[in-house]
Amino acid sequence: MMYLAIIVALCLFGGVNSEGKECSRVADIVFVLDASESIYDQDFITQMDFVINITNQFYLNQTHGIVVGAVVYSSDIGDVVSLNDSKTQSEFETAVRNFVHLKDGTDTGLGIRRMRQLFADGGRPGVSKMGIVITDGRSVDKEQTLLQSHYARLRNITMLAVGVGIEIDFQELQGIASGSNFLFRVQNYETLGSLALNLTTSLCPETSEAEPIQEGCEGVADVFFVIDGSESIFDEDFLVQLDFVKDVTNDLVLNETDGYVVGALVFSSVVNSEIHLRPVLSQTGFRRSLDQATRIKAGTATHTGLRRTREIIQLEGRFGVRQVAIVITDGRSKNNTATVIEANLLKESGVDVIAIGIGYLIDQTELYSIASNPEFVFILDNFQDMRNFTGNVSALLCPQQDDPATSTDIPSTTTDIPSTTTDIPSTTTSTPTTTPRRRENDTDECSGCRIVNGVGYNPHPSRCDMYTQCYPVGEGHFRSVFRPCPPGLFWQQSALTCNRPAEVDCPYDLCIGSTQNSVAHPDSCRAYWMCSGGDTVGAGCCGRFQSFLPGIGCAQDFGCADDCILDHVIQASTACHYEEHETNSQKYYLYEWGLRREMPCAPGTAFSFQSCSCIVVSDTGAARECRPDLYLPFDDFVDHARGNWVDQRGVVIRNVGGAVGGLAAYFDGSSSVVIPRFANYDFQQNVYITLRYLPDGPSQTGRPEALVTNADCDHNPSIAVYHDNQVQSSGGIVRTPGEYNSTTRYSINDWIEVTYSYDGEYLLLTTNADSHGTVAQGNIAVVQSALHIGDGAGFANFRGYIDELYVYLTCRP
Repeated sequence: MMYLAIIVALCLFGGVNSEGKECSRVADIVFVLDASESIYDQDFITQMDFVINITNQFYLNQTHGIVVGAVVYSSDIGDVVSLNDSKTQSEFETAVRNFVHLKDGTDTGLGIRRMRQLFADGGRPGVSKMGIVITDGRSVDKEQTLLQSHYARLRNITMLAVGVGIEIDFQELQGIASGSNFLFRVQNYETLGSLALNLTTSLCPETSEAEPIQEGCEGVADVFFVIDGSESIFDEDFLVQLDFVKDVTNDLVLNETDGYVVGALVFSSVVNSEIHLRPVLSQTGFRRSLDQATRIKAGTATHTGLRRTREIIQLEGRFGVRQVAIVITDGRSKNNTATVIEANLLKESGVDVIAIGIGYLIDQTELYSIASNPEFVFILDNFQDMRNFTGNVSALLCPQQDDPATSTDIPSTTTDIPSTTTDIPSTTTSTPTTTPRRRENDTDECSGCRIVNGVGYNPHPSRCDMYTQCYPVGEGHFRSVFRPCPPGLFWQQSALTCNRPAEVDCPYDLCIGSTQNSVAHPDSCRAYWMCSGGDTVGAGCCGRFQSFLPGIGCAQDFGCADDCILDHVIQASTACHYEEHETNSQKYYLYEWGLRREMPCAPGTAFSFQSCSCIVVSDTGAARECRPDLYLPFDDFVDHARGNWVDQRGVVIRNVGGAVGGLAAYFDGSSSVVIPRFANYDFQQNVYITLRYLPDGPSQTGRPEALVTNADCDHNPSIAVYHDNQVQSSGGIVRTPGEYNSTTRYSINDWIEVTYSYDGEYLLLTTNADSHGTVAQGNIAVVQSALHIGDGAGFANFRGYIDELYVYLTCRP
């Protein structure tokens, strides 16, 4: 039964209470229930029965048990059961039976947002929290759904996703769920109450089961398995792969502090199963997660698995720890160029790559291009040979192991390196090492960048459509991180921005030396670069279920299910390639090669997203909601305007009196937050900044302390908000052709609220109740610095608390 599996997932730390209930865990749980028009009335009732069946297994108790709530959603929010109103089983069942079927659209993100509010308003402190989302379709706003789910997980809400029917978006479900253990799919509402009973064991270990004392290799590394799940692999051979992964990890001592951390993914044409490095799993948890792994039996898009591996390791890998990726495949990838490029990127990020090829369909040249060096390549005759092959891989992971050539018989290996036939840059090889290889000491990529207090920029070492960000980590060393440009653009170092390929001279341009009018793009089987005269002039995509073949062009390929990478820059909709203007309904945005261009509607018309065009209207309607371009509430390190993590060094989130929501960011005089996307930014004549701050005593340097600046890389700021507690004032600077300063007084006894506003004619600074303005004219000067919070060249670093930072660039709140 499906609800039994979910009960087990909920009761990971529970048992059976004195009343005989299945789950006596102490937790707050909110159901998020789909009431859209695609659900038949009887299916809506079945959904309610499903919720009641689950909660009937709970011990509902405000003090020692579970408290449940619910949100019914469609295009709007319907019935709500709050956590504040603790209900008995019968009271909750009565409320659920009275839920109204709304029968409109599917705005899942809206439902999850309301769920978050329920936890914020009525969640019990120190109690586990879980949201259970049930849906039968695709959300009307996938981006918002994923964003709200991300926010929920940041607040330690475990998200469980239940997809019903064939219209669901599996990637969206994955983005909602906290992991594969918390994702369920059923064919229809009639089968909602049934699911393979063996899921119960894999979803939840017995509460009495103790993790056995581990024996094995005691090295330190993050190890990630990249598992081929393509259609050429029989089911029994796929299981042999999973057993092999289990056997390898069984030789490792898993421990986040001083041991191994393991993860895995399964790929074919796309990545469809992931086991992340965080939260760190025990041996039992990892094995059970592997048992949950599924595959879609499509083509072999090895580059997608390598790219996702790099993303996970960069996001979740431990700093200063050796990183190892183990790639297992039985065939040639569908896009050799993309595979080799992605393998190079993975290795350049500091990851040791081991490549294992199985069977006669493999491409040996490709395997050697994937691996970090020839000693990391293994070729087996068949999958059964993997059963006796564990020791060879363990020898590369465990420095204590004997030489693999003498410790374990290799069933069948090839040591001759085949000649390289590909025309892309060759892979750099190195001797295997067990020392950490994270890029915290890689100064080569950062050579020549000017860094004072923040971030530096350099070209990528091998790709035109990426760039390098450099972060100082002490004593002349830097940590380099590779970032992508928006799809279709190249990095332009002279301007410190991404630009059209025709405007950039890049030595790694794939069109250089090509006699073709197009070459394959490394990130998608559908995408290609357009060439003219040996230079890239643009990018394009083949149609759905077509792949780009060099020298041929677009050809039918049902194994190519990639989205067009150029679609990622279209924010409005995959059906409409225009975006609404933030403040003016008589304008809209056109996306062209990754750049956003403002376009006017004809007089007497206004842009309509529904019709994807300008239409005749008698009234353009009320002003649009003014949304911030940057919002940092500082209850986490996420820009809530975009949902992106921000770069921070040494900042700590703390509970402090007077902060909104009780949390604020503490800056200790050496810490900072950096927003790189505002480097080389043309602010023009419209900036509005507001924040709250609480200084921590008098300045230790006697200089004004930076709150918000773009002062870095030897550049004076063109925007600055600072405070000077020597004279108890806040200050603001704007630099156009001239430089203007405005200061205001404040009382240091409490939180200080400061607003900085510039409109091209006037710089106005408001601190608490005191305002002061200065006449200032012209566009704000463009500087190459990122936006900094808490530090800036020419200022002392701030010491104290900062809370609720907003930056508006296109409107005024």
